[in-house]
Amino acid sequence: MKMIRARLIVLAAALLVVASFAAASFAAAAGASASTKPYPPCTKKALSAGLKRGSAQPNNVRFQGSFACAGGWAYSGVVVGNKRNGFDAIAVYKAKNGVWVTVNRAKPCRTHAIPKKIYQGACTTS
Repeated sequence: MKMIRARLIVLAAALLVVASFAAASFAAAAGASASTKPYPPCTKKALSAGLKRGSAQPNNVRFQGSFACAGGWAYSGVVVGNKRNGFDAIAVYKAKNGVWVTVNRAKPCRTHAIPKKIYQGACTTS
């Protein structure tokens, strides 16, 4: 009787290990297939929200003008300041955890991390 009980306990433990492995594999496969888009949407709404995130969050800024995205990078025209004393500028964004975040454009432009498709708009205009 004790031997049967011991074998049942070992069998139950083995089944738990197999079940947890199967569940983890299924969850990983489901997660991989659910996230088919590697980058956030390239929309005015998504980039405007990105102005409030990241290391280069400008104060008193609003989205304006053109924008483009490529390879996890984006840029947009913005107006910094108020209507009387404001100035046009370019905001650069990097995709991070499914959202756009602002970054200081100096280093990615200098090292050509910005994709060629949007490099001119992101890095050669002010």
